[in-house]
Amino acid sequence: MDSILGFFAGRGMQLAAMAGVALLIAAVVVIMGSGNMVSDLTFIMTQSRAQLAQGNNGYANFTNANASGLIGAGVFPSTWNKSGTLYDRWGNAVTLASTANGVQGQVTFGGGGTETTSSCSSVASNLNGYSSLQIGGKTFTPSSMPDAATAGTACAGQPTLTLTFQ
Repeated sequence: MDSILGFFAGRGMQLAAMAGVALLIAAVVVIMGSGNMVSDLTFIMTQSRAQLAQGNNGYANFTNANASGLIGAGVFPSTWNKSGTLYDRWGNAVTLASTANGVQGQVTFGGGGTETTSSCSSVASNLNGYSSLQIGGKTFTPSSMPDAATAGTACAGQPTLTLTFQ
């Protein structure tokens, strides 16, 4: 009888260890995904500033109609290009816009239900260098940057995020 109980206790510990490893892997995926999203958005702002802001048109051509040209010019990370259409790292369609008469570029992403509150909050609290970041109905600016609490509240419900930069 003792050997049977020992067998099941051993199997139980093995299952608990495997569950712990699975949770650790899931946490790493969330952390890496949000970190990569911040890198992607920073890349987009940097490339857009270098290739669009200095021209005569400013960000006037920063639109979905010009997405293929922007992709070809390297304004977006290659991971965002799915057969000529822009999708964010979370798998959501991306919308581009030019605002303020071509003075600003705008990227709308997320909101498709694939990002978690945690990954959205991590992006919000780690991203910088923007004019504004709207998450759902909450707008953040360089003078009112989100912290973990305000980002977590804004990110509840998997809202879209709109990044505006110049």
